[in-house]
Amino acid sequence: MHTCSLCLSPIEIFTTWNTRVYFRCPTCCLIQLDAQSHPSRSEEKSEYLMHNNDSADEGYRRFLSRVTNPVLEWLEQNHTATAQLLDFGCGPGPTISVVLGEGGWKMENYDPMFYPTASLLEEQYDLIVCTEAAEHFYTPKTTWSQMIALMKDTGRLIVMTHVSDKHGVPSDFKGWHYIREQSHVSLYHTDTMRWIANEYGLRLTILDRNVCCFDRSQAVLQ
Repeated sequence: MHTCSLCLSPIEIFTTWNTRVYFRCPTCCLIQLDAQSHPSRSEEKSEYLMHNNDSADEGYRRFLSRVTNPVLEWLEQNHTATAQLLDFGCGPGPTISVVLGEGGWKMENYDPMFYPTASLLEEQYDLIVCTEAAEHFYTPKTTWSQMIALMKDTGRLIVMTHVSDKHGVPSDFKGWHYIREQSHVSLYHTDTMRWIANEYGLRLTILDRNVCCFDRSQAVLQ
């Protein structure tokens, strides 16, 4: 029997595409690539390096503005320059830390492949962002638990990842551009995000398309 890599419930095959087998969880709605089809870490790294995620690229900055704009607004309203901030899974070209740095905020960058500073995982943070990285979580239960444990009692976590809400039947799923990358092994539905919030005692706010905010405090980003 196969079990969900996030909530550990029994799962069944959802569909196959290009020799890959995908399962969908009836409990948390995560669609997950069969572990037998996971790329190696070197293959994943090579796929990452094909992306043009350059902090000087205005198009990439606009893409991330759905995260950076509300983050900057919240920081300015609620925190001082000493706020502890972390980009979890920043990739080879950290950009959010650059944008926030231009506004006077210091953000640490962590990535298991490109910025593997283990000591950063021993701290707690007022704000954690995770953009276009959660879909790469090979062991989502472990990694989500690790990431949420980094939040302070009044901290928040903002996650950007494409959700599968409009791709819930195999025919639509197979046409979804997001599955073209082999390292996209964990694919979330908005209901998955609701399950995560409930499981960890967090409050969920949908900030924008594919952008979720998990909050320990009473104040929620508008």
